[in-house]
Amino acid sequence: ESLKKVLAVSVRMYAMLAAATLAVSLVVAWLFPYVFDVQQQSVAAVRWTAFLCGAAVSVRLLGQVFRAALEALIRFDARNSLAIAAQCLEAILMIAAVWSGYGLAGMAAAVLFVAILDQVANLSVTLRMLGPVSFSADLFDREMLGKLVRFSSLNVLTNAAGRASKFSSPIIIGATLGPAAVPFYAIADALTQKAWSLTKGVTSVMMPLSGRL
Repeated sequence: ESLKKVLAVSVRMYAMLAAATLAVSLVVAWLFPYVFDVQQQSVAAVRWTAFLCGAAVSVRLLGQVFRAALEALIRFDARNSLAIAAQCLEAILMIAAVWSGYGLAGMAAAVLFVAILDQVANLSVTLRMLGPVSFSADLFDREMLGKLVRFSSLNVLTNAAGRASKFSSPIIIGATLGPAAVPFYAIADALTQKAWSLTKGVTSVMMPLSGRL
């Protein structure tokens, strides 16, 4: 029941974020030709591409709730299977769009279509495993919403700090030790990132087993 409550509150919170993202994508799509140098005959295609990409982000943002629910249920097999199927289908549709001459707008439409299918699949699998879940206002908990907002904010800040550290390090090295030191740092940093990716790939295999302990 606690997971159902978290799911109900999370859906409302992420639905508001998705709606805000969609609204922003509309504005960005309209302003895109004015900000960047776009040929007149390509304005409509560029606007559609920007909007469809923003819509895909909105859909995937809302869908993260159901992926997280599958992780909470320790069903990494279902989550990974759906993710692999979505990625394969997206690649096939994007190649078909390019071969058919639909260009960037066709590729963006393919991304949005797969995003919707992927989230519907995640929702269906989650509800099948959890049973009936009510998204009515009765289950809305302000205290739970506050916890989710605080956790999400800290997570965003942590990720932002990590990315800022990664991209600002070469600038700091160049400013303090000179441009000649940057390549040596870049090589060491690349090796560190590869080692981290390999370690994460190996340890993530143990997550389902660890979750059952």
